[in-house]
Amino acid sequence: MPGPIEGLGELLLGEAARMVEERGWGDVTLRQVARAAGVSYGGPVSRFGDEAGLLAAVAERGFSLLEEELAREASSRPPLGPSAVSVLGLCYVKFALTHRHLHRAMHHPDLWSPAPPRSAPSSPSIARRDARSVEWRARAAAARNACFGRFVAAVIEGQVAGVIADAPPGEIARAVTALADGFILQTTDEAAGAAGGVERQLAVAARLFDRVALGLSHPFTRDSP
Repeated sequence: MPGPIEGLGELLLGEAARMVEERGWGDVTLRQVARAAGVSYGGPVSRFGDEAGLLAAVAERGFSLLEEELAREASSRPPLGPSAVSVLGLCYVKFALTHRHLHRAMHHPDLWSPAPPRSAPSSPSIARRDARSVEWRARAAAARNACFGRFVAAVIEGQVAGVIADAPPGEIARAVTALADGFILQTTDEAAGAAGGVERQLAVAARLFDRVALGLSHPFTRDSP
């Protein structure tokens, strides 16, 4: 498995993430990352395996950054309840709007569609390359699950406290994150294309998630109209 990211690995991943943040995943290759880091092509190949592994490594870093943001919000959020869940949703939207290209790389269809069958490797070096790529995909999936787990945990806490409606916590968390994804899809380019666009869209998202909080409230704790 890939070891701790340090030295050359950190340099390569840092360059790849920087390039993605600047211009998106479509223009990033192993050769470009090697050139930017001032190393041979074999450097990123030995670390990530192939372009799919590089994409997964960038995605893993993105989800780790997002999970850190969600953890910060969770530690300073309002009391247990629907507001805690909606605050995480707004945090997710803010991350996506401020890291537009990175967020798109994190959700690239090549990363989450089933991997095509691989033929038997013709050499030990190719087998190691393929293993690196597969393992980075697993790391990216684990990091993504950790982010989703933050939402599930907030729902469960609210349900235990009796202030969030009874329903499968995973389904509630999935609905909240799906709503956030839809908002991000519709507004990311608009937010990036105008001065103050991110702030305006975040204000809209804040109002949206205020309504989400109301909808998540347990019927017995929701204020009557």
